[in-house]
Amino acid sequence: MAQLATLIVTSDEDFRREASRLLRSGGVPVGILEGKRPPGEQTPPDLALVDLRTDASAGMAAIERLRASLPSVTIFAVAVSTEPQLILQAMRSGANEFFTWPPDAEAFHGAIRRTAQRRETLQVSAKPPSATLVFFGAKGGAGTTTIAVNCAVELARITS
Repeated sequence: MAQLATLIVTSDEDFRREASRLLRSGGVPVGILEGKRPPGEQTPPDLALVDLRTDASAGMAAIERLRASLPSVTIFAVAVSTEPQLILQAMRSGANEFFTWPPDAEAFHGAIRRTAQRRETLQVSAKPPSATLVFFGAKGGAGTTTIAVNCAVELARITS
């Protein structure tokens, strides 16, 4: 099973340490990404753990930014209460899972296993990007075939 790159979004260092310990205590290998490297050098996360305990609105904004910039990332939201409105808001913002802190270890590790399995399935079934190009002439003799052939030759040259 491949290692999950995990981003912990919080301003609380105690939470970061405890979350790192909990993430690494399961059966799935997890690597914690540090936010100190330049964005271009950083590995995109497979999993993001977002802290909603102290500032829920900032956490919701972080979830929305993560979902917009990394649509395939799995997002775990963590809060101290299970208020239905908070859970609903987290899900609408883009969270995949919601946990109270501290979470039930079995449920938390089960969610991590599901994330790892989903990631492996996506990597195995990923197809190379492709596109269909259509060249349509309004009347015969307009040079549509010439354009199509020249485009095919150029695309073959660029991609090989």
